[in-house]
Amino acid sequence: AGCCNAGCCNAGCCNAGCCNAGCCNAGCCNAGCCNAGCCNAGCCNAGCCNAGCCNAGCCNAGCCNAGCSNAGCCNAGCCNAWCCNAACCNAGCCNAGCCNAGCCNAGCCNAGCCNAGCCNAGCCNAGCCNAWCCNAACCNAGCCNAGCCNAGCCNAGCCNAGCCNAGCCNAGCCNAGCCNAGCCNAGCCNAWCCNAGCCNAGCCNAGCCNAGCCNAGCCNAGCCNAGCCNAGCCNAGCCNAWCCNAACCNAGCCNAGCCNAGCCNAGCCNAGCCNAGCCMLLGVVMLGVVMLGL
Repeated sequence: AGCCNAGCCNAGCCNAGCCNAGCCNAGCCNAGCCNAGCCNAGCCNAGCCNAGCCNAGCCNAGCCNAGCSNAGCCNAGCCNAWCCNAACCNAGCCNAGCCNAGCCNAGCCNAGCCNAGCCNAGCCNAGCCNAWCCNAACCNAGCCNAGCCNAGCCNAGCCNAGCCNAGCCNAGCCNAGCCNAGCCNAGCCNAWCCNAGCCNAGCCNAGCCNAGCCNAGCCNAGCCNAGCCNAGCCNAGCCNAWCCNAACCNAGCCNAGCCNAGCCNAGCCNAGCCNAGCCMLLGVVMLGVVMLGL
């Protein structure tokens, strides 16, 4: 009676008030006991944090019971490994196996994580395609990393904006700022690109005056589009043939088929025109003949 023999769990050796370590039976678990290795209610009392026990009785205020993710076992300041829930992820935690924000704080990148905004090797693991990261670790098979033009970050099917190299220009791409064939495919109307590949049906490519890029109704600043008489296609200095309107008749023009003053300037001999402005040279010859006759 009264004995608390260490290492003994039998009734005679565990009496009232005993807390024999390693003994989980009722006689050895009394009020106030926190018997290591025991998760049963009698052995886990108020204030106990028995390791390996996730049940409510063994998880009390302040406990950080390893392997437990339930709220009672994860309290303020806990960083329980492999536990990715909010209660287990507190300030400064780098919980192994977790990639979520609370468990991966500043400077903390765990194995397998693809932490957005991080380009360092730890945060870019196999399979990661972290946007705006152009280093080898962040560029893996199938990645189309925005802002990157290097081969590893541009794979089959990528159309990375601002990239004109072959790897980043694939079938169907219309990469802005690129005029090369791979980046201009069927249907593309890449601005400032006047080459055939970039000028497709319906295009009005800014800065282009060539027929393919300036379709019906589309005339850009400075263009003198042949066969077009509308104001947009006749700009300062244009002398578009067969166009007799003011916009197409500028200083020095001798527009074929036009007899009006603006289109017939000094030196013009416009065929079919008998008015003075269009017959400058012929008028001088005729005057000479008349004078000689006199």
